[in-house]
Amino acid sequence: MITIRLARHMMATRFELVLSDAGDFDTESSLRAVGEEALNEIAVIESRLSYYSPTSELSGLNRDAGTADVKLAPDVFELLVLARTLFERTEGAFDPTVRPLMECWSLAGDSDGPGVLPSTDQINRALTMTGMHSVQLDAKNNTVRFTRAGISIDLGGIAKGFAIQRATEFLRDSGIGSALLHGGTSTVSVIGDDRDGVPWKIGIADGLHVLATVELSDQCLSVSAQSGKMRVIDGVQYGHVVDPRSGRPVSVNAVAACVCKSATQSDALSTAALVLGPGSNLESIPDVGIAVWATGDPPRLSSVSGLPTFQPR
Repeated sequence: MITIRLARHMMATRFELVLSDAGDFDTESSLRAVGEEALNEIAVIESRLSYYSPTSELSGLNRDAGTADVKLAPDVFELLVLARTLFERTEGAFDPTVRPLMECWSLAGDSDGPGVLPSTDQINRALTMTGMHSVQLDAKNNTVRFTRAGISIDLGGIAKGFAIQRATEFLRDSGIGSALLHGGTSTVSVIGDDRDGVPWKIGIADGLHVLATVELSDQCLSVSAQSGKMRVIDGVQYGHVVDPRSGRPVSVNAVAACVCKSATQSDALSTAALVLGPGSNLESIPDVGIAVWATGDPPRLSSVSGLPTFQPR
């Protein structure tokens, strides 16, 4: 059996890919070529959905959709349709228009220097510039229009999962029967079982502690955690995830994990689970497993649902 490992830095994180083949590929180089092409899929998605690149499709949308209907490629349009569906299903806990609030709290990806505690008026003003209900989607023409001033789309909470999902689909279509692909360890997608024929055993961590393990086979896992991207404002630590409904950083929940069939959805739903915490309607979604840990050192498991192979530490 041939096993190869590949890695590449994209989307401001490190992607790693493990491929195992039981004989369908003649040489290691042919298997490696498929793996490299899968990583190229991620690079293409990054170029198209980057918030920061002025030439990306997303930047064009944010630049023009406030004043005109913007036509998108079918796959990007469908991603926005899914984003709106998840926005509605999570009651606004997942919201790709949240960037004005992130900037308000100095938590956006390009923020640096000391943070400044925003006033209530500043938070309320930022809230007026958020909400997927202000993003008009025309399915007949694949066009998007913003219906409120200040709205923009930042797909940072779902784009990595989407890219991993596309790469996984490419691997499956290429005949790969066993693979693991992760981006920054926060979103993992696996094909089949590992090279020994047993489910892939994956750890859930917050950056400091291993909190649990799960077994995956043809599934995806995403983890959202507050640690690692904290910002200190007036001596108080704030996590990097903002509740789009209140406009304030999440403080009660420290870590959330989501397991499902789609990396696109697990990426978004882990963030929503961190915002919503235990007892949310996410726990009733078929074929979706959710675990949430409360703030602590180490974080304390507060709920788990739909994860039969979950083993807390």
